[in-house]
Amino acid sequence: MIHVLIDTTIYRKDPCRQKVEFQTIARLADAGLIKLHIPHVVLHEFATWLQAEYTNDLRDIKKALKSIEGLPLSDSNRVEVRRMKYQIEGLTKSLEGHAEREFTAWAGQHAKVHPIGPEHGNADGVLCRQTAFQGSEGEGRHS
Repeated sequence: MIHVLIDTTIYRKDPCRQKVEFQTIARLADAGLIKLHIPHVVLHEFATWLQAEYTNDLRDIKKALKSIEGLPLSDSNRVEVRRMKYQIEGLTKSLEGHAEREFTAWAGQHAKVHPIGPEHGNADGVLCRQTAFQGSEGEGRHS
């Protein structure tokens, strides 16, 4: 059996894991031909980055709607902009924690996730989780 470990940067290049390479890895792992390993730190780095992408994109949408709201609008357009702002607030709340839940579910289906243990730094792994890669703003954007 071939053991495969994929770095966070590769997951960031295809955050939906829909390209043929990820589809192939998933099929091979599901068939037991390879063993995909995901260290907790990779799971955390990717989920943190993806959550930041959601947050940044939604913040940009909110900013744009606020800008539009300050322009001359018909009453019906103003109502529509306010409705969109309300919907974006709902989406923002709905997406809280979504990145980690979604990637954890995908990983649980196709890979073995390796938790942080005492051998990885300190007794409870807190240091490792707190210092995980955060990325710089705009880095790796998929737009």
